[in-house]
Amino acid sequence: MTLLFILVAASLFSLAFLFLAAKGRLFPANDLSDITTQVKSVDLEAFRNLMSADDEEYLRASLPSRQFRSVQRARFLAAAQYVNCVATNAAILLRLGEAARSSSDAAIAAAGQELVDTALRLRLYSLMVVGKLYVGAVMPGVKLSPAAIADRYQHMSGLVGRLSRMHYPSRTARIPASL
Repeated sequence: MTLLFILVAASLFSLAFLFLAAKGRLFPANDLSDITTQVKSVDLEAFRNLMSADDEEYLRASLPSRQFRSVQRARFLAAAQYVNCVATNAAILLRLGEAARSSSDAAIAAAGQELVDTALRLRLYSLMVVGKLYVGAVMPGVKLSPAAIADRYQHMSGLVGRLSRMHYPSRTARIPASL
C-alpha cells in the first residue's frame, strides 16, 4: 500500500512538473524588451541541413558503419541543442501571448491567444522531439525526422511578428531579428 502511495505521489509530482515546464513559468516575458534579451537565436537553415534525410543517406552510404554512427550521434546531439533553444523560446513567447491575451483590443487579444496555442503546442512537441533525438544519439541507426519542428517554429515566429506589429509598432524589427 505504501508503494502505491509513493507511485501515485511521484506521478502527480511528475505531471505537475511537466505542466509547469510546458507552460514555461520559469521564463517571464511580459514586455517586448524582455523578449529580445531572453530569446536564443535559432538558425533554422542550419537545423534543416543538420536533419536533412538526403545528407543522412549520403553519410550512411559513404562512411563505414562505425564512423557513421559516431557522426550521426554528433548530429543528433547538435540537433537536440537547436530544439532545446526552440523549446526555451516557445516558453518565453507563450508568456508574451498570455500577456497580450489580456489586452482590451480584441485583435491583439485574439493574436495573443493564437500565439499561446501555437507556442504551447510547439513547446510540447519540441520536448518530445528532444527525447527522440537523445534516443537517436544512443541508437544512431534509428531513423528520425524532426525537421518539421523548423516549420512550426517559423510559423510561430510569424505570429510573433504579427502580434508585435499590432501591439508594439515602433519596435517590430527587433523581434524577428532576435528569433
